[in-house]
Amino acid sequence: MCGTWKLSLQFEDDVTSLRALSDLVAEEFPMEEVAEVFLSKLRALMDDPTQLAKNKVGGIKDTDGRPLFYVKITSKKGLMFSYDSETCTVFIWRFGNSMT
Repeated sequence: MCGTWKLSLQFEDDVTSLRALSDLVAEEFPMEEVAEVFLSKLRALMDDPTQLAKNKVGGIKDTDGRPLFYVKITSKKGLMFSYDSETCTVFIWRFGNSMT
C-alpha cells in the first residue's frame, strides 16, 4: 500500500510540470469554481488513485500495459490516467474533452 503517490505527467505537448498543468487548467477553465474541482480531483488522485479508478477507457492500456482510467472534471472535460501501485506513481496521460 502506498502512503505517498508521485505524479508523472505524460502529455505529448508542453505540459511537463505542475506549473504548466496549472496554466493549462487556468486557460481551459476561466471560472474559478471549475478550476477548484479540477484541483480537488488532482489531489484525490495523488491521495489514492484507486478510489477514482472506476471508469476504464475501453480496453486501452498505457505504454507499459496498465489500464487507462478517466475521471470527469466537467460534463465535457476530464483526465485520463493510469497508476502503478508498485512504484506508487500516478501517470496523467491526457486532459481534455470526454474520452469515454
